[in-house]
Amino acid sequence: MAGGATTARADSLPRPAAGIREVQVSWADTRAVLLALLTITPLAAANGGYWPPAWSWSSLALLWIVGLALVLRVPALGRLEIATLGALLGLLAWTAASTLWSSNVGQTVSEVQRVLVYVAGLAAALLLLRGSSYKALLIGVWGAVALVCGYALLTRLFPERLGFYDPIAGYRLSEPLGYWNGLGILAAIGSVLALGLAAHSRSFLVRGTAGASLLLTMPALYFTFSRGAWIARTALRDSIRRSGLPPMTATGWPRRWPVLRAWRLSVRCCSVSLPGVSPSPPAYGVDMRSH
Repeated sequence: MAGGATTARADSLPRPAAGIREVQVSWADTRAVLLALLTITPLAAANGGYWPPAWSWSSLALLWIVGLALVLRVPALGRLEIATLGALLGLLAWTAASTLWSSNVGQTVSEVQRVLVYVAGLAAALLLLRGSSYKALLIGVWGAVALVCGYALLTRLFPERLGFYDPIAGYRLSEPLGYWNGLGILAAIGSVLALGLAAHSRSFLVRGTAGASLLLTMPALYFTFSRGAWIARTALRDSIRRSGLPPMTATGWPRRWPVLRAWRLSVRCCSVSLPGVSPSPPAYGVDMRSH
């Protein structure tokens, strides 16, 4: 009797929805997210890693991670991974050897430092990531891009605190990278990743956050007024039309509705021109100080 009552009580308890799954986060996935997040965000804040000082500290940090990975675990790399790393090492060796005949040795040494960042970054990713952790790496890249785009928008929402006037960029968003085309392409990459994660991630938290991040990446992409960003925006719109996602009024795929709503809301936000801001990419040489 007691067992039957317990079973009946257990059957009467509400069960979680079928669309919500428990997703366990492994330590390998955590490493992948942190690697992307802690690499892209500081480099973006340092003018996108454009200047040589950023190459020095970023390469040292990545080489430190590589050293720890080699000490704490036995590397298990496949042939393709070894070939890719070897190709980058060959490029590094060739760049370093070019100091023997270079007319500007100082500039060549700086190029060696820059290539070293690529080599250290690839080595850190290969040593830390497992075969199934690439999705977590994409989550880290998306998170870093969303943070950068959020800061870029804050420079216009709170110009008295975070604003920075650039006579060349004018009203176009360029901070923290310092170049509106670079920020526009980065925002386009973040928008594509956000759409993919919002539509296909198994985690309800990741889907919701990725869909909401479109309200950061899409306006940031728009207000860079970058020609490259506008091309990326057009390609992104076409990819949405061809992806097979249902319209807002269609039934089915209810878990993907939030991303569609966020997408349309972000497009509507971008369609509203701010006072004094041109809705089309401004021509170079035009004085933007009047904006």
